[in-house]
Amino acid sequence: MFLVGGSTRIVKVQHLLQDFFSGGRLNKSINTDEAAAYGAALLASSISDKRSLPIIKVAPLSVNLATSGDVVKNLPS
Repeated sequence: MFLVGGSTRIVKVQHLLQDFFSGGRLNKSINTDEAAAYGAALLASSISDKRSLPIIKVAPLSVNLATSGDVVKNLPS
């Protein structure tokens, strides 16, 4: 399993995940910040219609974009 996000750096969170997945091995070879940026780039690519890439959401959360004038737009998922 791959961990992504700042909270996954917390050792207690890592232990809880290992216990939850019956002692499954955690893969720490991916930089968590780069993984989040890579996912955002894939999402941006799919929205721009410039290139078709399959995106499979494992944790479907809404993505919002704040623009000038305090306008917040919900990006399509």
